Amino acid sequence: MKNPVSVVALREHQALRCWQSLGNDLSPVSIVIVQDEVTRCVCRLKFASEPVIDAPRGRRAVGVAPPGNAVIAKRALRADIEKEAWFYRDSLPALSMAVIPFLGVVDDDDPEFAWLLIGDAGDAHYVADDRAHRKLAAGWLGRFHVTSAEMSRSQAVEDRGPAHYLPCIGEALGLLDDRSLYRWAGPEDRRVLDEIEAFCDKISSNWGELVRFCDAMPHTLVHGDIKPDNMLVVDSDTGPALAVIDWHAGGRGVPALDLAKFLGYRVGLDFDTYLDYWRETWPQWGIGAVRRLGYVGEIFRWIASVRWQLEDFNHGRIERGISSMRVYRDWSTDIERAAPWRDNPELAEPGWRPMDKYWT
Repeated sequence: MKNPVSVVALREHQALRCWQSLGNDLSPVSIVIVQDEVTRCVCRLKFASEPVIDAPRGRRAVGVAPPGNAVIAKRALRADIEKEAWFYRDSLPALSMAVIPFLGVVDDDDPEFAWLLIGDAGDAHYVADDRAHRKLAAGWLGRFHVTSAEMSRSQAVEDRGPAHYLPCIGEALGLLDDRSLYRWAGPEDRRVLDEIEAFCDKISSNWGELVRFCDAMPHTLVHGDIKPDNMLVVDSDTGPALAVIDWHAGGRGVPALDLAKFLGYRVGLDFDTYLDYWRETWPQWGIGAVRRLGYVGEIFRWIASVRWQLEDFNHGRIERGISSMRVYRDWSTDIERAAPWRDNPELAEPGWRPMDKYWT
């Protein structure tokens, strides 16, 4: 959870040392802590005037205005920082996508961590109720997917397809098999856990079908965590543009995780705008296949969420754990309607929509 924004003394913060280690002479007038967690810290370095960003360290986005009078310094696990740096420095500029200027990576005092420094894209976040924003974001994602198909063969980032999520199924089933979880549960709670376990079993037994479906679909780069917090609307030479941040969950594979965001109303991207890009590049796959791929993304998210949330029981957070499992039980009912092992011709119909019970 993001902590309240606070201002810290300049000389006492490592973000300043990181900025100075890149050879920058201009000093910030303040450092604002935007997020402060055990494994992640995000700071905004504010300047009296726009800092000079020299190429190639600060490649500027195609068509996007300069970052203004601020720089973002982010501390996280080194593997995540190096991956994010690859997206900002290498992949997004090569794809001519709107991208935030990349400034550099600096070692942390702890060798397991590092700092990423990028330009600040501001605070104008994507608004799902704004039709222009929905079309803008869908167009960005469509271009990103179709232009990154070739680059997705790169080994610079990990696979985000079925192989990444398969271990979570076994781990979840192992935890659910431990009947000690049930010792505190009433009849309704046990029923919920039984239904969660049954859907894990169903996914596991149909995993081969899911893999075959994914293998046949286009493979691209993926962001993996498309949400308003990570989508910023910035001014460019040609009008509003989208700048997407926080690539720690990014990778390569079928774009299922990103497509899941078209299914509900939390992000609400304009599906028709996205389909225009998809059809032009992959006309052999129609609207039904694209929607089904979004549901595969929901399966991936469901698996990871259940596996992670089961830890609540091991740590004594029983009430929170069972509350989450009830949500996941309803979520599984919606996913089942469009899973790859089911034949559902309604997916190709214009009026298809997720279940109101879960999504609203």
